[in-house]
Amino acid sequence: MAHHQFDTPITEEQVRALRVNDTVTLDGALFGIRDSTQIHMFDRGRSTRFDLRGHAVIHTAPNVRKVPPTPEHPSGYAPVCVGTTTSIRMERFTRPLMSEYGVRLIIGKGGLGDASSAAFGELGGAYLAIIGGTAALETTWVEAIEDVDLDDLNPESLWRFRVRGFGPLLVAMDAQGASLYSQVDTAARHTRAEVLASLGVESDRAQRRDRHSHSRLGRCGALCRAACASGRARARHHRGGEGTSRKVRVHAHGPGRLQRRDRAW
Repeated sequence: MAHHQFDTPITEEQVRALRVNDTVTLDGALFGIRDSTQIHMFDRGRSTRFDLRGHAVIHTAPNVRKVPPTPEHPSGYAPVCVGTTTSIRMERFTRPLMSEYGVRLIIGKGGLGDASSAAFGELGGAYLAIIGGTAALETTWVEAIEDVDLDDLNPESLWRFRVRGFGPLLVAMDAQGASLYSQVDTAARHTRAEVLASLGVESDRAQRRDRHSHSRLGRCGALCRAACASGRARARHHRGGEGTSRKVRVHAHGPGRLQRRDRAW
């Protein structure tokens, strides 16, 4: 594990040097982006005047306060609370963010999926995880909101923050295909299987096999019930022991019910 101090923008070489469980701290520009921002950019044909090449974006819709523009608040907004939202909703936007706008780092919580992992490997990117519930702390790392674009979508505008000491952030997905989330998922499933085995509970595979068998039996039963209901069930006779003649009749009683009646004659 290593720690990386980056002044944004960064290069592809820098991002490809990151490994899962490394940490990163950022200084410089950081762009805030969220669902509506990307829907308008990639689904509705809008574009931004910001140059995102080599930069990091954070999944956020910050709470801000409108103020008169000053050198301290050049955009006319002051940050009140800059938190981070769950990333997986924006999974489909990872590749176009990188291929069309040159984004290198995505910051969020909860992780991204296989499509994002593939994009990180092909285009050179990484996912940096932030701990949920730390919005108050994150806000102290934001020096100013320098600019804003697509502000009709507020608070899901495209924000340009100036940050200092933003981190440390955990590298949770890297350009080599490694994912902390996949590792945790695999370990959790292994532990779960061990616990179930210790309790004598069948594995998921065995349960699926049993459900499949029950389903087949259910279909056979349904066919039998249909045959009885349509009047195709026939009485059958067989000879019992000691010369006793027995008649076995199958009767249908209402939809889906069978009753076997043995009667000695």
